[in-house]
Amino acid sequence: MKGGNVSRGELLDVAADVAWRFKAYRGYGGDESTAIRAIRRKCPGFTARQYENALSKALDLYDAVELLVRERASELWDAHNAGDESWSRQLDADLKSRFKGFRVATFHSLVGMMFYYWHMR
Repeated sequence: MKGGNVSRGELLDVAADVAWRFKAYRGYGGDESTAIRAIRRKCPGFTARQYENALSKALDLYDAVELLVRERASELWDAHNAGDESWSRQLDADLKSRFKGFRVATFHSLVGMMFYYWHMR
């Protein structure tokens, strides 16, 4: 993503990845300023406030997805065991209405990673 124009969606996608590493793996030494620098390196061209806001929104998204996956774990297991991926459309729609600007693929990825991380490994 270096070079060229980076969209807001790309910025939020990178912020979601950084938030995942920050929270799930205690990355960046638990230091938000280090996490923000990681976003800045991957997505140059935004203001300091935009980077801070992107991380804040991504951390909120992480918390919401974690709660959603915990609340719907049995439902997700049933869908997983049946090979049914339609569950993601409803979750993605729920998240999209609450977290504007993020890509649907980001929601889907985060739900999948969270489900695997907390319930499958």
